[in-house]
Amino acid sequence: MDELEECYNELVKCIKNKQFYQLVDRIEKAEVVIEQEKDLYKKQFYIKKMKELAAQLEGMGPA
Repeated sequence: MDELEECYNELVKCIKNKQFYQLVDRIEKAEVVIEQEKDLYKKQFYIKKMKELAAQLEGMGPA
């Protein structure tokens, strides 16, 4: 049972890492979109969404 539990814990760690780095990637892409956006309303919308992503990232960290 120890080996199975160890494999499960490693899987959970990998999933958390993947989610963390996907979120970082989305934030980086959002920054680029915001910089390139000319429409003020769209820019504000993207900034709001990026802040939501940053809030999600705040409690996370690579496992």
